[in-house]
Amino acid sequence: MDTKEEKKLFDFIIKSKAWTIKDIEKLKYPSISKAILLSLTSQVLTQHIIFNKTRVEEKLKGRENEDPFKLSYELNYSPFSIAKMINYSKLDDIKEKDFLFNSEKIQNSAKNANNFEKVVEEILIKRGIEYKTQETLTQQQKEKYGRAISTPDFEIKHSKYRWIDAKNFYGTDNLKFFWKKIREQIKKYPGEGILVFALGHRIGLNKVDNAIITDITTFEELF
Repeated sequence: MDTKEEKKLFDFIIKSKAWTIKDIEKLKYPSISKAILLSLTSQVLTQHIIFNKTRVEEKLKGRENEDPFKLSYELNYSPFSIAKMINYSKLDDIKEKDFLFNSEKIQNSAKNANNFEKVVEEILIKRGIEYKTQETLTQQQKEKYGRAISTPDFEIKHSKYRWIDAKNFYGTDNLKFFWKKIREQIKKYPGEGILVFALGHRIGLNKVDNAIITDITTFEELF
């Protein structure tokens, strides 16, 4: 997608008010795979929560006894976040129905991220690239400095690239909150590296700061 197409999709996601798992199951968008749609929905809604927190807190004053799901639809905001703001008594029930916060989604996200890193690692092995994993780097830093310092997913040698970060989602610089976090992170890494996105990235987004940007379909071509 290009910037225009992305922003059109972002508007669709916000207007859909798909905050619950039930809503997400019905969510569809022409010519976009379900995986990309879910990835961007998660990113768009998370940024929406952060950017609209103060507005929603103001609108919730005096409404502490109302149903979080009804408030969620009215205010276009996470029901679990609303439940916490109004000190709702049954937080766990709300959390497990919230698309962003339910425990299964969080567990699956971590599992899928680890699996994607294994896919990247298999390519490095296939190409004969010498590397260290984040786990190894973290352990070495603890032994040397007494604590872990920011590390990429992989540190690589004998290549013009020094590091790789594997991102198990769709990459775009049109979601400022996430893109700022990515840029802050990679600036801590030495030399030039690679950001590889599992689900593709915005058309024309090929480089940022000290990183080349690619997706898993073209990653191997860099070596």
